[in-house]
Amino acid sequence: MGAVRRSTVVMLTAALIFLIAALGSAASGRANTLKTEQSELAQRSAVGSHKMSEFFERASTIVELGGRNYSFVDYYGGDAYGDRGHLPLKAKPTDQIVERVNQDLAHMGRMYADRIGAAAFIDVSGVTNAAVIHGKPVVADKLPQNSRTAPYFQPVFGVSPGVVRQSRPYRSPTVGDWVISSGTQVLMPDHVKHAMVHFEITVEGFRRELDGGYGHLLVVDAATGAVVIDSASPQQNGQPLGDPGNHRFTPLVGQWQDAGLMKVDGRQAAYHRVPSEVGNDNHWYVVTVAPAAPGPFTGVGVLPGIVVLTAALIIVYAVIMLRKSQSALVRAANTDPLTGLRNRRRLEADLAVLLPKCTEDDPLYLTLSDLNGFKAYNDTLGHPVGDTLLARLGQRLSDAVQGRGGAYRIGGDEFCVVARASDVDSPDALIALVSQALREDHDRVPVTASHGLVVLPQETSDLIAAMSLVDRRMYQQKHAERVRAER
Repeated sequence: MGAVRRSTVVMLTAALIFLIAALGSAASGRANTLKTEQSELAQRSAVGSHKMSEFFERASTIVELGGRNYSFVDYYGGDAYGDRGHLPLKAKPTDQIVERVNQDLAHMGRMYADRIGAAAFIDVSGVTNAAVIHGKPVVADKLPQNSRTAPYFQPVFGVSPGVVRQSRPYRSPTVGDWVISSGTQVLMPDHVKHAMVHFEITVEGFRRELDGGYGHLLVVDAATGAVVIDSASPQQNGQPLGDPGNHRFTPLVGQWQDAGLMKVDGRQAAYHRVPSEVGNDNHWYVVTVAPAAPGPFTGVGVLPGIVVLTAALIIVYAVIMLRKSQSALVRAANTDPLTGLRNRRRLEADLAVLLPKCTEDDPLYLTLSDLNGFKAYNDTLGHPVGDTLLARLGQRLSDAVQGRGGAYRIGGDEFCVVARASDVDSPDALIALVSQALREDHDRVPVTASHGLVVLPQETSDLIAAMSLVDRRMYQQKHAERVRAER
């Protein structure tokens, strides 16, 4: 038993070492995988942020150059002493000048291919001098006569000349798409605000800039948490801007850093602020979210998983074996090896539990029996035969009291029985059962037993006192039987 226990302990120790090593490897693999994913997400959000910033800067540069275009200055007579809407122009712009203005507006549109919906040259009075929609000039009688309420108008004329204003997204009344205006005042020689030039870039154009192999990216408005652009969902004409049903980023309003990591629905995510120049009303963040939430086995790998499973199985097996070994040791410590009955240690343990529970209405019977004639039997037939007799008598005693009480061999040829009064008919009936079980009718050397019995707790509630009393009564009966035999 000791060798088996030692080998089991060694097995358990080895399995624990392998398990700890495998768990460490698994944890390291998982941490590295998550870190790699975070790095990739951060890189993608940074690239997306750079693309958006670059797109805004290019639009700003184009419209700034447009504000310095001499064709727009020439529209007001070159020296720009007139103020259309307040003072008459020196001369009506010639058809040649108007054509040049339309050509320059169309050229601005071509610099953004199909992403500019409309470009316009607008007087400070709100009258549109010229406009181009999808590269085609608008005829004079179709030009808007009052653009003062447009979302881009007041911001452009509200700043100094040379400053580019870029509006928040709005639905263009001209083309019907969601657009962002980039506009600036036309720089005049007299430094007076005469007109502005602007063009509208579709929000779909911004989305296409992101939809270039950088993964799923979201553009989130810093002030509201609203998703303005979803790189995976084209901005359809007539539909709400972005993804109005996505409110996952609303709690982050006011908490954004320039860049960072976060969790979205259990998935890892990274965000990066889109740098914006003075005059840009859009304060955006590009966010990228992992396609799935990390699971407990993310990045663990096959080998560590196999080692963990194997080590766990070995540990379970070793624990079961140790428990069995422990149970066997406990049984061995509480069992008489010759008869298989419970021993003195177990008797004392059982009485320590049963004595406090027994009452006068439901007492406990404790018997002690000592064999008569066993020494002569042993000496006559030999010790092996004597041992066989003890085992046979022990089995008979166990069978006799089964269901009524417990049988014990407490040493040599002494046996005990513990039974509740409610489980037997009477003390005499219990003694009769024990007497019949501990009897061997041999022709040459018959074996019987002398008995003692105490009733607990009526006679005593102390374990030592109970054993002493029952022992004394047993010897009293043995002495009486000797006296009768001598007569």
